[in-house]
Amino acid sequence: MRSEALALLLAIPLELLVFGVVAPLRGADLALARALARLDKPERGETTRRVRGAIMLAAAIVAAGLTGWILEHLGHRLGWPVLVQTAVLALTLRSGTMARAVVGALVDADYQRNRERVTVIVRALVEGLLAPALYFLLFGLAGAAVFRAASSVARATAERPVIGLAAHRVHWLLLAPPGVVAAALLVLASIFAPGGNPSGAARFALFPGRAAIAIPGGRAVAAAAGSFGIAVEGEGGWIGPASGRARIVSQDVMRTAVLCGVAGTLFVVCLILGIAAG
Repeated sequence: MRSEALALLLAIPLELLVFGVVAPLRGADLALARALARLDKPERGETTRRVRGAIMLAAAIVAAGLTGWILEHLGHRLGWPVLVQTAVLALTLRSGTMARAVVGALVDADYQRNRERVTVIVRALVEGLLAPALYFLLFGLAGAAVFRAASSVARATAERPVIGLAAHRVHWLLLAPPGVVAAALLVLASIFAPGGNPSGAARFALFPGRAAIAIPGGRAVAAAAGSFGIAVEGEGGWIGPASGRARIVSQDVMRTAVLCGVAGTLFVVCLILGIAAG
């Protein structure tokens, strides 16, 4: 476990500074989206399209899991397990969405878009860092690769609910455990983040509401909203306090980014302590 924690600790800055900028898997994501678009023909009927989406999801998961398993064993055979794990794991992390949301808030003061950015930033913590990290620690590179594949299919079918039905359900299930971890970290981060309210964060981390539960990583979004007393859109309702402020300004986006940054730092500190203890 010590080598896995070290690889993860090295993969985070590698993704932030290199892979998050050059996006080496962008071409693969675009190819996947094009393939799904070709299969999503309305004249084929909903049942056929759902089956096609499930087959594509299964194929992506099997291919990703097998690739991760092979690369991990190859790294051990070559005697470079940490280097291989670091490089492959960095490909499964995603930081770009958080950075783009923060930059967008600096140049666009639209309340609706800022509400979306708050959700994007929190979900980037859950989906971009904690989920691949936790599945890597539990199941190795195969686990991180499988999550990345399921996430990619879900993203590619974000606007295609029929062919993406299986992917969206699997994605929601895979993000549920990391979402609980993220919510707990956000409660702790509220103690240190400017303007954070730990009691509000804890309340909505424990009782996020139906609108939050219905979206992937929604419990963490609810914790962040409760921390700052704001309200963002969920699935069929609002996430956050009933009297929460829905006119989200750029400062709210920045505070959310700082809150998630502190939560991510706490996670990294836990990794360092694990390495030291191991």
